[in-house]
Amino acid sequence: MPFMPTPLQNNVVIQNNTTGVVDYLKYEGSTLVGSVTQDYELGADWKIVANNGSTLVAQNDQTGFVDFLGIGANGNLVSSRMSSVAVPRIFGYSADTGTFGSQLADGEIDMLTFNTGTGAFTGSSLVAGSAGLPTAVGISTWNLNTPAWNGISSVGLNADVIDTQTASGQLDIIGLAGNVGTGLTVNASYLVPSGGPRIGDVNSDSAGVGFNYQNGSGNPQGLEATTMTASGQIDLLYWDVGVPDALNTGVMYASNMLSGNYAGWSVVEGGSVETNHVFPVT
Repeated sequence: MPFMPTPLQNNVVIQNNTTGVVDYLKYEGSTLVGSVTQDYELGADWKIVANNGSTLVAQNDQTGFVDFLGIGANGNLVSSRMSSVAVPRIFGYSADTGTFGSQLADGEIDMLTFNTGTGAFTGSSLVAGSAGLPTAVGISTWNLNTPAWNGISSVGLNADVIDTQTASGQLDIIGLAGNVGTGLTVNASYLVPSGGPRIGDVNSDSAGVGFNYQNGSGNPQGLEATTMTASGQIDLLYWDVGVPDALNTGVMYASNMLSGNYAGWSVVEGGSVETNHVFPVT
């Protein structure tokens, strides 16, 4: 296998399951070297479910309402904009379409559009053929209209792909056809042989939300998943996405078990906010 990306600096965002407090963690290798804790007064019901690089998306897991939290330097809260409608569980942000992925109880995917500056809900595109999909855990991307996973063009999301995870922990990568404006449909799936614990974030060191890792232009890309074991340890898992290294598509090439135990906390999708505003990747 060629030289694959495994970052030295690893940013992880976790949230306390009871208090809602958010902790931005910085690791070098597997060693914790920095931590910034912020209390956004979310409590137990409001969970961080997505981000767009400068805004954390909190969703009430009892009501479905959404609060867009503008984040500034050191993770400080600078604004809060509440939605006026309840939506299904949000799981990620498609950087190339400007939409948020949500998933209904039956597995159906609904791509949602919001004005994050006001909290206004402005659009919805239910994905045909998505009922019964595994649990959606994130959205990964590369450049606009450039596949983020080998063999999955996913033109419906301008080449972004939806990362789902089966009950056994396997990744199932989903591609969409159509477009957000006129309609979307599932048209591709790639079930990765290996899996792991529940995924909380993908590609968390990238300043651009969900961007695959790469050691340099033309080199193979990797997908990083930030997982947490049942005992509370954070494990970073890496898969070859097969671009341009098609022969090794779906091969898990690294695992990095980070120091510390975070029982009572959950990994949440806020890595790009941390990278942009708390611990820049150097």
